Amino acid sequence: EHLHYINSGEFDKAEALIPEIEDGLTKYQEKINKARLLSFWYNIMVMYFIMHKFKEAVVWANTILDDKSEIKQDISNTTRLLLPIIHFELGHHDLVENLTRSAYRTLSSKNRLHDFEKELIKYLKGMPLSSNTEEFMSKLTLFNEKLGVLQKTQTMKSYAMEEVTLWVNSHISSNRMSDIL
Repeated sequence: EHLHYINSGEFDKAEALIPEIEDGLTKYQEKINKARLLSFWYNIMVMYFIMHKFKEAVVWANTILDDKSEIKQDISNTTRLLLPIIHFELGHHDLVENLTRSAYRTLSSKNRLHDFEKELIKYLKGMPLSSNTEEFMSKLTLFNEKLGVLQKTQTMKSYAMEEVTLWVNSHISSNRMSDIL
């Protein structure tokens, strides 16, 4: 039901289910397999990210990254790429550089640095740390052009590409990500 509401753009209804989902995750924690649990956490994090509720998104991102299992590494990898953006949005500019380096090291060690991931890391390393500057918008526009090319040419699925593209378009258009969807 939660995922249905997210996919249909009914984010308020999806968010209203969170207390019930949290209760269920606590109540049935011994019966829920790790892959399903990570999927729940990830869907909640992405929902909050899209709703521009970055304080809530970071809580779920940290929950995902606190899990040290090797299950569903795609979720962990995507979260690592989104976390610098979430902290940027929260104004935690001092963390963006460290989180970017951490994402790079982790993905590099797993041989998961493809064209999109490389471009995102490159952008994050050089990103001006204020969303209100001309330089920020200029670099974001160039990054968006590169994203467009990658979306047309890249054959391998990349972590976080959809979410990052949505975030970029949100800043360029001055619209909320949920409204763009």
